[in-house]
Amino acid sequence: MKFQFLFFLFLTCFLGSCAKAQFGYSTRSKKAIKLFEKAKKIPSESFDENTYEPNYKDAIQVLKQALQKDPNFWEAHLLSGEFHEYSNNYPLAIKHYEKALDINPLHSKSGSTYCYLANLNLALGNYDESIKYADIFLKNPNASSVLSKETYKIKRSAEFARHAIKNPKPFNPINLGPGVNTSFPEYYPALTVDGSTILFTRLLPIKMRDFYQQEDFFISLKNEDGYWGKSMPMPKNINTSNNEGAPTLSADGRNLVFVACADQTGSYYGENRSGKGSCDLFYAKKIGNTWYGPINLPGYVNSGNWESQPSLSADGKTLYFIKGIKGSKNNNSDIYVSRIQKDGAWGVPQRLPDHINTPNTEESVHIHPDGRTLYFASKGHPGMGGSDLYVTRKLPNGQWSKPENLGYPINTKF
Repeated sequence: MKFQFLFFLFLTCFLGSCAKAQFGYSTRSKKAIKLFEKAKKIPSESFDENTYEPNYKDAIQVLKQALQKDPNFWEAHLLSGEFHEYSNNYPLAIKHYEKALDINPLHSKSGSTYCYLANLNLALGNYDESIKYADIFLKNPNASSVLSKETYKIKRSAEFARHAIKNPKPFNPINLGPGVNTSFPEYYPALTVDGSTILFTRLLPIKMRDFYQQEDFFISLKNEDGYWGKSMPMPKNINTSNNEGAPTLSADGRNLVFVACADQTGSYYGENRSGKGSCDLFYAKKIGNTWYGPINLPGYVNSGNWESQPSLSADGKTLYFIKGIKGSKNNNSDIYVSRIQKDGAWGVPQRLPDHINTPNTEESVHIHPDGRTLYFASKGHPGMGGSDLYVTRKLPNGQWSKPENLGYPINTKF
């Protein structure tokens, strides 16, 4: 769970102060300062050859050398904590943040390090520690309003998670068996309303090309014994050399809406497809035993923005989907809804209200066949940490209820 917004806010303030601090670091070791200055530059000047992420690994090693020169160089501990966080090594990030506070509790007037510690402990499931650090930060009169809002959300999530673990929900997931599941990742399932057909995305390795992996659709039918039969790939007009994902089916299984994204050129969506930019929704129809299409979903749903993860209502007249928030620094997304028009085109999408969509990410939306129960994932509502599953229900007045977390162990810290 990368806390990107807080990272950039921190880095701006911290590196800005470091520019002035060359004349007044906490250490007197010139070698430690030289190593620290070197470490600061590494992530922006080189990239990890395997992940293409900023090279935090080498920067951390240089900071380690600086701390060997002076173990009480708190600025190096602070930066090491930040780089460990962005390397997803949260325990070591916590260790270095706490060490910086031990050496110099007043290193930040805003107390932002306490906010980072609250967030990291939430991610690790250390809920009591998360609440402790959040409380320290929220009591700071110099805390920024932006970080205070984020920290309050962290505290609410930690309190919810602590309560949820003590009050688990009934949960007994059943593996769908070898007809569906393989050694490859399978995800984004879509069921017909009678539960007899499942369509899903499978991630397959491919030969070295522009992409290293390939997403395609597979379909499985339930046999008379109640087991899922061997899954088969969808026909080649649906599965192309490009990626296909996140399908949704109408109740009878004969109408398919799915996502296809442009390749690195920004224009190729797969054989015989055209799009409007980024990821678009496409429509295919089954007549007899043959799938026809797909075509770019007609109407106003697709744009130059990112549209994905559709969910059709049982009657096929309402479509929920995920749309990227234009200009979002963290690639956040919201839930939208569109209704089919008399001419068969889809109407102008409407964003679901703010008590469902948050400033963070909402995704993986699914409308129940009853048309009144909506499931989705969110990083913005109080939860166990990261992305949790929620449910909201349409009230008699047509409004959506306050989202309810599905609880533990359906949701976990992961």
